Amino acid sequence: MPIAPFKPWMQLKRDLGMILGGFTGRTPPPFHLRSAKHRVGISPRPFVVREVIRETPDAVTLCLEDPTGTPVQFVPGQFFTLVLSLGGEELRRAYSASCAPGGAVRLTVKRVVDGRVSSYLNDHVQAGAVLKLLGPSGEFVSRGTPELVLVAGGSGITPMRAIIQDNLERAGGASRKIHLVYGNRSERDVIFREELRAWADRFPEQFSYVEVLSDPEAAYDGPRSMLTRDCLERLLATHASGTGDFMLCGPEGMLVEARVALERCGVAKERIREERFTQPHLRQRAIDLPQSAQPVRLRLGKATPLDFEVAPGRTLLESALAAGADVPYSCAMGGCGRCKAKLVSGDVVMDEPNCLTEEERERGFVLGCVGRPLGPCELEVEA
Repeated sequence: MPIAPFKPWMQLKRDLGMILGGFTGRTPPPFHLRSAKHRVGISPRPFVVREVIRETPDAVTLCLEDPTGTPVQFVPGQFFTLVLSLGGEELRRAYSASCAPGGAVRLTVKRVVDGRVSSYLNDHVQAGAVLKLLGPSGEFVSRGTPELVLVAGGSGITPMRAIIQDNLERAGGASRKIHLVYGNRSERDVIFREELRAWADRFPEQFSYVEVLSDPEAAYDGPRSMLTRDCLERLLATHASGTGDFMLCGPEGMLVEARVALERCGVAKERIREERFTQPHLRQRAIDLPQSAQPVRLRLGKATPLDFEVAPGRTLLESALAAGADVPYSCAMGGCGRCKAKLVSGDVVMDEPNCLTEEERERGFVLGCVGRPLGPCELEVEA
């Protein structure tokens, strides 16, 4: 069913008065450490949908505002976690901000196969609806190098658009040069196509755009290919000898091909940053969980260790917050790594895939937001 049209603005402010009473009126900055005494769980904040923009047949942009009118604070490249109840089940999905900061925040959502949340947002959300968000989260942000080479596939363009807009429109195109390689299947699938072309025409010295289609119409005169390692090596080789960063965002298969291409071009790993777009509804837990509560000891810096229990099905993060621990977190769905903890003893199983690297796993780190104990365990979190 479509979300019912939202109430007039003044009535909205009255109705949400009690809800907003517990908030400071300011969107927390990235990785904000909220006080434990004000929470017993992971609490999203309400945002009002002011406009719905149809980008392609399978993608919409939701323009969201803080009901208090406070500008939404985030860094281009970061994402927000949408918390939505469908059929009595709470679902969480991460969507990158697709705009530069400066007021509202735009989340662009592409429909995925069997995606309950993406289909709902594409088909039913209307202006006036209220959605709940956590965040902002993530470290997929530019580091101030004089040149950026962006490689995006499909909906991976969303954080790239925020970075490009922030550089071209807010900085007037004077801060750095940006090169974008963007792959899709056909013309109808290219999100922000006209806008990207317009930016390339308006800022020819600061922004270049290469569109790659695997199944275009006959009249298309650009590169015809998937974003394979061979295709990307040809397109990226001229930038390999520079000093800029390469930022990659898209499906895992594209990321693998891009990494191989950059390795062939001799690009150091330190110059490569990537953002994975995973599908939480496809995550799997390889081990059956205990049917009884498990004791956990949490060491947070030099504070006295906190002992609590994790009930069946609950995560380490949820249980720690409920016990009053002032632990850091942000996205609460395994995408940013902010709730990372060192496993001192015991066994923890995590939903996979998540954002932990192989190196972090080898060092004994786990993610509290997608981690559940298999027995008694002890954890350490940096203060």
